[in-house]
This record gives sequence, structure tokens and C-alpha cells, in this order.
Amino acid sequence: MRSSFPCAQNCRRHHCDFGKWYYGEGTERMGSEPIFQEVGRIHMQVHELARETVRLVGVGDQGGALAQFETFEEIRARLFEQLDSLYFGAEVDAFLKDARLFDWKDEYSVGVKVLDEDHKRLVALINRLYKATQAGETKSTVGNVLDELLDYTRTHFRREEELMRTHGYQGLPQQIQEHARLLEQLTGIREQFHAGDVSLSGEVLRFLKRWLMGHVLESDMGNKKFFNAKGVA
Repeated sequence: MRSSFPCAQNCRRHHCDFGKWYYGEGTERMGSEPIFQEVGRIHMQVHELARETVRLVGVGDQGGALAQFETFEEIRARLFEQLDSLYFGAEVDAFLKDARLFDWKDEYSVGVKVLDEDHKRLVALINRLYKATQAGETKSTVGNVLDELLDYTRTHFRREEELMRTHGYQGLPQQIQEHARLLEQLTGIREQFHAGDVSLSGEVLRFLKRWLMGHVLESDMGNKKFFNAKGVA
């Protein structure tokens, strides 16, 4: 709408190009939005200033007209800022509402309900990290989610190892070693983050995604037949 906002061409706010959109299609689509209503108030100010500027020019008060015009430009800039918030803010909010690094799929199931639920929780936590970083949340907020991810990973690994121990899984020592390696990697990321040595950039988040998917699709999926044969579901 910026390109079609010649307020000075017509001092009646309902009849300028922007006013026609605002009081027509705009009101129908966004009339209940507080930012949209604020846009309307600023739009009214723009027209009042435009009328006063034109009046001062008409009576020969060039200094007063120039001062009014400067105020007019400031108010019009505010209008454009609010319009950006209205449009781009809505787009960002919509994006953040559904912001996910990846989605759980049924094909990721390892055939053991309790482990699948753990994996879904870990996926959700990594997505929360992603959403928090995209939304520009505070370091404390992001750090809390990262702590929760590490704590729940420990819980999941303990649960998985106990199932293997209970059912006599021969590869348990190797599984314990793998879990220790993964926990060491995640602990290192958390410690570096809290120390301020690393931010949760896209690269780190993609690593976390690969880390979890590698664990689920390569390691745990390889144990699916064992647990099924033992009647664990």
C-alpha cells in the first residue's frame, strides 16, 4: 500500500487510495486487530496534518507549513511501521506457531511404545529449542529447554538400557558406550551454551536433529526385531 498512499492528493481520509483500502477490504479482513485500529488513528492524523499544511501554505506561512510537513513525514513513517507490524508480524507469528525443525513420522517407530513416546518427547524438545531460537527468546529460556533435553535424554537412555538388561540383550555394553558418547556430545553443547562460547545456531540445531535421528533410525531401529521377538511392544 505504500506505493498508493498519496494522502496529500486528497485530504478526505475515506477517499484517498489507502483510505479506500482501509475502510473497505482492510476493515473486512483485519478490522478487529488492535494494530489495524492503531493504523486507522495514525491515518487520521496524517490527513489532519496534510490539511493543516495545505492551509498554512495558502495563507503564506511557509515556516509553519514546513514545520507541519516535517511532523507529517514523522507520522507517516509511524504509519508505515505499523503496517509492517500488521503484515510481517502476522506472518512471523504464523510461522512461529508451527515452527518445527522436523516432524515425527510413524515410520520412525521402533515397535516399543514406551521408547516411541520417549523419542516423540525428544523430537518435541528439539523443536522447542528451534522455536525458541527463531523467536529470539532469552538465553535463560533457551537454556532451560536445553537442560530439559539433556535430562530427558538421560531418562530415555536409562529406560532403554533397563529394557535391554531385563531381556538379555547381548549388545548392551556397546549400547551403553554409544549412549555415553551421545550424552557427552549433548553435555558439551549445553556447557558451551551456558558459558557463552556457542549459540544455538542453525548448524548446532541441525546437529541435534542428526544426532537424534541417527540414534532412532540407526541404533534403536536395529533393536526392533530383538524387542519384538521378546514380546515387548
